[in-house]
Amino acid sequence: MDKVLPTSVNVLRLAEHGSVIEGELPISKMKRLKSLLLNDEGNVLINLEFGTGDEGRPYVKGHIKGELALECQRCMETMNYRIDDEVALTPVLSIDHTEGIPEGFEPLLVTRDAQSLSAIVEDELLLRLPVVAKHENDCLSLILRDEQQKKVEVEAAKEPHPFQKVLSQLKKNH
Repeated sequence: MDKVLPTSVNVLRLAEHGSVIEGELPISKMKRLKSLLLNDEGNVLINLEFGTGDEGRPYVKGHIKGELALECQRCMETMNYRIDDEVALTPVLSIDHTEGIPEGFEPLLVTRDAQSLSAIVEDELLLRLPVVAKHENDCLSLILRDEQQKKVEVEAAKEPHPFQKVLSQLKKNH
């Protein structure tokens, strides 16, 4: 996608006009998210539809998709975490306006001014990160392999050094 995305958006105005924003956002532009990742390479694909529901309430619906490089907390290796989720938000001007949000929608706190598009997407990505990043099965084999290697090293350390016998005889003779 070569489409240039706006850096800031007025969510309420976009909802009034029934706009659609589609494109790629670089992960490197998301400072809060970037600090939790092993690298900030790649992009997040977004497809957001802004509109107004039956009751006149604005909404943002769409899809976000990307792959984030997290550190597995078991093996401390890179874990590619895929996000491929639907987004359903209802813009609100204050926390007091969260009553009556349609089922399946989450509140999105907005102002009447323009807001950073990447910050909105970044918030959604942050909410989708696992509490503890860990491989499903892959690192279990790494852990078992490391434990096996440690056992081999311990066993090797128990065996006498090949020159130990000769060395002890030399010490006895002197």
